[in-house]
Amino acid sequence: MKLSFTILFLIITNSIYSQQSKPSILGNVDFYVLLKSAPVLQSTPEAAFEYACNKDINCQGESQLETQYENFKKKMEMYSNQLASSLESKAQDFYGKKGREGLYNDPKKQVNQNELIQQMGGVDKISQMSEKEREKAAKKALAKNTSASTFSPFSEAEMQRMMNDPDYAKQMAAKYNNMTEKQKADLVKNQLETKNVDVSNSEFEMQSKQKQNAKNTIDINTFVSKNFSKISEAFKSYHSAIEKLRKTTGNHDELNKSYSELYKKIPLIVMGEGKIPDPEKVKNLNIKYALKHKERASLELSQVQVEYKHLINSVNESTNDYYSFLDKNEYRVNSKMQSIYTGTNTEMSLAQIELNISESISKIAEISYSENSTASRHEQQYQYVLNEK
Repeated sequence: MKLSFTILFLIITNSIYSQQSKPSILGNVDFYVLLKSAPVLQSTPEAAFEYACNKDINCQGESQLETQYENFKKKMEMYSNQLASSLESKAQDFYGKKGREGLYNDPKKQVNQNELIQQMGGVDKISQMSEKEREKAAKKALAKNTSASTFSPFSEAEMQRMMNDPDYAKQMAAKYNNMTEKQKADLVKNQLETKNVDVSNSEFEMQSKQKQNAKNTIDINTFVSKNFSKISEAFKSYHSAIEKLRKTTGNHDELNKSYSELYKKIPLIVMGEGKIPDPEKVKNLNIKYALKHKERASLELSQVQVEYKHLINSVNESTNDYYSFLDKNEYRVNSKMQSIYTGTNTEMSLAQIELNISESISKIAEISYSENSTASRHEQQYQYVLNEK
């Protein structure tokens, strides 16, 4: 195990969070309202044209799509500012009380309380070591710490050798795994006879609290990871399905290529002092292919609708999961910022879920805006060529 002093240094120099317990920044946003405020994905090019251009062939004047999208972005900005303000408030509170010197010394003190860091000599001593010396000291401290565990089956010497000899570690692990449960129990029992296992009430309470904190952290971070994965997979599935759809036979690129080939075959007629493609045949071709593009847009939009609904359902489910988890586990959330040093602050982990959900809602709004705009343009072009003189 390689312990990088760079990590310790970053913890000390970059900490800006409050050591005080503040009201949680979690669960203060209604994501359902945000999602409903996103532009509505229309079901046909005609509906999209009315939504985006209000049936105006030049797409001038008030646009419901633009208005709704701008209002949505303002709501999202309000939420982002709300979360940023909460974080800034914690940071400012800490900075105002601690001062620059306190910002350095307080986290340094927290890091020095770590048992491994203490056994290595403390932050100041570690900072003077070479990378090789730090690695050696870390292995020694870790071996001592692990072997000192009440139910460790290995001695400090064995742990130390396992740290430095991967083959020996594999050998010992295989040996232990092949033992019967009784043999494992006897091994631990023999180790216990060489250890002082007397634990005071205060020490027992501290150990129990640390174990519970560790369990809370593992459970919450596991949930965060699953929630992230669920949303990520939903977007991957959506984009994969839409990418395949865009490449199916009869797509817009194929229509453009076919149009170009037919346009080249239109006979030229004398017009003024030169020759141009027969305007009547050009108009008929334009109408024919504008209709083809509109029909293709309608086909794609109907299939996008299906995938889009799946995507919204996935984000809604992830939001439901998050709110439910928060309701049941809020008492387990650790919002104390000093716990960042020990890796047990879980408020920040859950805040990442909120950011991820809000970002997902923004992406959904962008998809709706883009698909509506695209479908509208095909209907607009069809209307234009129909009315062209």
